[in-house]
Amino acid sequence: LDDREPLVRNAVIEALSNLRYRPAVARFCERLRQDPDFVVRSSAAEALGELRAEEALGSLAEAVTFDPASPVRGCAAQALGLIGRDEVLEALDTQGSRERDLCVLAEIHGARARLGANGGVGGIILCVREADEQQALHLMGVLEDLLARNTPPGLIAHWGEVFGALSDLAARHAIVRPHVAKVEGMAERQAARS
Repeated sequence: LDDREPLVRNAVIEALSNLRYRPAVARFCERLRQDPDFVVRSSAAEALGELRAEEALGSLAEAVTFDPASPVRGCAAQALGLIGRDEVLEALDTQGSRERDLCVLAEIHGARARLGANGGVGGIILCVREADEQQALHLMGVLEDLLARNTPPGLIAHWGEVFGALSDLAARHAIVRPHVAKVEGMAERQAARS
């Protein structure tokens, strides 16, 4: 984790995360707070979320609020949602009210939806309605992740509204049509399990 090369630091974080190596949590927090490379900081945030590292809540809340790189803020928001503690809602709400990057905002709303917060799913729908083509592809990833891991009940309960927004998005941006079909299939399987 101290290698000069960002690619090496990133690979170590991913390997330790894949091994579910919890003793590395403190070092991941350090990388999230201090690494000069935003890709390494993003990977550290993802790893902390994958490990459900409650001891990292402070570092993640700080990253979602203050990191200058939008990918890091987005990964930190997703990690906070995966860890699933209500006390992070304040940080998510604060950043959500001032965030200007639509992709980060979608991750914030996804985390809020995972935590059962009012407006989480509605926020995702608003992001879908405002997305340009590049943002649309990112939003498909957010929705796929929400449907694959810790699916918020509110997402399935409001699926008609979500799918309506996705249909409009697919009409505006043909590139997302296969992704919309995949997300729809995932939602149908989730609804059948409920």
